[in-house]
Amino acid sequence: MAFMNNRGKQPSMRRTRPVWMTVLIFVIGFIVYAMNQKGLVGGAQSGGQAGGQAGTQQTSGSSSNSQGGIASGSSGAPSQTRPSTQPASQPGGTQPKASTPATPRGSADDGGIAELFRKQQSDTWIETSGVIKKSLPDDSSGDKHQRFIVRVATGIEILIAHNIDVAPRVPAEEGDTIMFRGEYEWTEKGGTVHFTHAPKFKRRDPGGWIEFEGKRYE
Repeated sequence: MAFMNNRGKQPSMRRTRPVWMTVLIFVIGFIVYAMNQKGLVGGAQSGGQAGGQAGTQQTSGSSSNSQGGIASGSSGAPSQTRPSTQPASQPGGTQPKASTPATPRGSADDGGIAELFRKQQSDTWIETSGVIKKSLPDDSSGDKHQRFIVRVATGIEILIAHNIDVAPRVPAEEGDTIMFRGEYEWTEKGGTVHFTHAPKFKRRDPGGWIEFEGKRYE
């Protein structure tokens, strides 16, 4: 049975705070106050804010750098073009061909010997001049023949077989220039010219000769 006061009401029960809680609140408040006085709480907050700002600036800086790298890459100095190693084309778009030695063509300078050599044609009378490249020993297998290796203007080298049983010997040496007329016979080495003398028998052709230093040997 509840205790009733003089006025017939239940007495109010006051809730009292435990002593330890009061002490704890006091201690926490003192610690916070001391930290504020020493700047620890504010410094920590400032440091956190500063670190956040630094991180933000670093992130934005990285973004700027990346954008700057793209910009500099797109608008930087133009790249140098390496020189081409291919040979320059000739007019008309054709490349130069390697020169190959060709068979000499005939000309008035060689009396048509190069053309006769190209066609492998024989029994043809020619008249031209050339330089003695080599003097050979006389051929005594039949009629005696004085022999020269002569180079004509187009580069063909021929053998001249001069019958000295019929015509006088020509006093020419290597390096001398002679003029001659005779009958050309084709050979693989360039050809042979013979009949460089007056005809031995009655023939229609006027015969041949060798001329050296203004004198004709026939």
